[in-house]
Amino acid sequence: MSIHTSSDSQIGRFQIEAEIGRGGMGVVYRAIDPSLGRPVAVKLLAPHLDADQTAQRRFQAEATAVARLKHPHIATVYEFGDHQGHPYIVFEWAEGRTLRSLIEADGRLPLARALKIFAQIAQALDYAHQRGVIHRDLKPANIMIGPGDEVTIIDFGLARMASAANVTVSTAFFGTPRYSSPEQIQGAELDGRSDLYSAAVVLYELLAGMPPFDDPSLPALIHKQLNVAPPLISEQRPDLPIAVERALARALAKQPAERFARLSDLAEALGAASLAASLAAKPAGSARRLWLAAVGGLTMLGLLVALVPTLAPRPATDQPPTEAALVADVPAPISPPAHDGLWPMGAGGPARRRELPTPLEPLVTTPRWSHNPRTSDLGPMVAGLGQVYFRARWSSLRAIDWASGESAWEAELDSGIIGTPALLVSEEQALLFAALDGPRLVALDAASGEQIWLSPEGELEGQISADLVLGENGLLYAISEAGQLSCLDPWSGAVNWQIDLSSAGQFYSAPAVTAEAIFLTSSDDSLLAVSADDGTLLWEAALLGTSNDGPLIDPGRNLVLVGTNEGRLHAFFADSGAPSWVAVAEGGIAGLAADADQIYATTYDGAAYAWSAEDGDRRWSLDAEGPISAPPLADGAHVLVATEAGELRFIDAASGVEDEAARLSFQSPLTLPAIAGGGWLFVQSGFIYGFGP
Repeated sequence: MSIHTSSDSQIGRFQIEAEIGRGGMGVVYRAIDPSLGRPVAVKLLAPHLDADQTAQRRFQAEATAVARLKHPHIATVYEFGDHQGHPYIVFEWAEGRTLRSLIEADGRLPLARALKIFAQIAQALDYAHQRGVIHRDLKPANIMIGPGDEVTIIDFGLARMASAANVTVSTAFFGTPRYSSPEQIQGAELDGRSDLYSAAVVLYELLAGMPPFDDPSLPALIHKQLNVAPPLISEQRPDLPIAVERALARALAKQPAERFARLSDLAEALGAASLAASLAAKPAGSARRLWLAAVGGLTMLGLLVALVPTLAPRPATDQPPTEAALVADVPAPISPPAHDGLWPMGAGGPARRRELPTPLEPLVTTPRWSHNPRTSDLGPMVAGLGQVYFRARWSSLRAIDWASGESAWEAELDSGIIGTPALLVSEEQALLFAALDGPRLVALDAASGEQIWLSPEGELEGQISADLVLGENGLLYAISEAGQLSCLDPWSGAVNWQIDLSSAGQFYSAPAVTAEAIFLTSSDDSLLAVSADDGTLLWEAALLGTSNDGPLIDPGRNLVLVGTNEGRLHAFFADSGAPSWVAVAEGGIAGLAADADQIYATTYDGAAYAWSAEDGDRRWSLDAEGPISAPPLADGAHVLVATEAGELRFIDAASGVEDEAARLSFQSPLTLPAIAGGGWLFVQSGFIYGFGP
């Protein structure tokens, strides 16, 4: 029985055009969002499940989980709601055909094309896993292939927050047995290695034209998944390198502990095999791409997602390529970055304004250096003391010299790193803080990477879900997804106080901090202010939509500003929570920045806006001609807008006109914000690049 009928042509505000698919969890329609004129995918809970409270909770968990994911290879969630008693969720409409259709039309794929598709899948899944989301139903039918083999993963229909504390996880089996891991079939607790198994099955099918296991009998198929070793890929493709066969065999191991830990590890193993095969087949002297001077050290993700068209042979030397290479034919910088420059937190400071203290000098549009991290697990950066710090792998922090891009140190930690680190600098010592999976916090000596303290197990409740923030009072603040706000002494790690805010919902965005208060946004569409002294709740205000970026402080006007996924920019008075003004953007707001006079926003639909900080009057808007995931950056003279097309645009703050001569272009999407330090700009796009004046 169908939920939608010809007489029911609308779900919420969305005008239904056609039913495009259905599965065990729901029915999917193509629809039009009349307010923006764009196509969307609307999914309704299946009729036989909508009376099942467990299914409805699962559907709500899906919507909340996927709404947090902002990645170029994952279909964006716009909103969710209820239609005549049926929950629904609205996704980005992904153009193209499914990977299932591609396989049926083209059969087995060449290794290079298969790995290019797989690299994008790996990037997206690693990103989701780092945020506690498991897909649980990865298969060719849930992977869209657009022009140029661009991948979009759709229907995280069985995604479950791995860290959710308020949902009872059923041991019932959900998924597609042909692609499901053995532990998923057995109803065991899952982690990202289950998705890794499914992705390996998909890659096997891309290369062989068939999955490793298939049988018309469901019991027989399940028996094979649980008990039978997968046939070697060489039985179908004897032309493939032996390293590809070994990597696939490991990824398809029955026991999760025997597989790769992350998709990026599998991609690197596959990439090494592909690179070796390509180099063996290429004549010496093949052209190399300008920015990729040390191509021998490229990871598969960096190699394929960046779409490098040619591969250079390894240098004829016994010395390995350096991690950072100065770009050929680029003049030496006039001067290195100023040593006293500082970008100590993800949004620049506790007020989260993403504002540079002085305008950037005109930058040379070719990078002074590039750093090859040799991983796809890159996390957001902070900078200070002549170094740039970032998560280099799932459980390691790295520091690089910001004048050369050379590695300074790398610290391997006990568990995965969540969010952006925070840097505290004093005359005596500088500390680098990170939130770990567990949950725990760690402090390292910023100069050496040596561990200073590690919070005890059980001291924090719930997974830390957002960037750490250092207040102007010298204290460290951390918010967990479950709503526990902790205030710690940064030098010892001792907890000063903790407060439970779980009654206000879940928390996914970093707080903004002043000397008097801490401001937080919750999943219940609210903004909270608590005392910076003891965590006492001061006030709470309602928002029109959910904030994915968190609040921003305008101290001169005593305002707290929040952008929402409904395209609203709220301004509240910081001392009382009373509304000051509301502005409107056409599309969900990805992030905010501010200078002395204006508030800036980027939207997921690809626009940039400027409003008067005084009254919310719109000054200008700009169409960036493509999606945007990263928040803007302001320096008083310009607004820097990073696009998923791989462009960093410099917009005149007063007029909204782009300085096209200053535009920086990259081979990979820009999904993380650029940061500044010492008059230089640091950008992540597969590699890390340093731009100087």
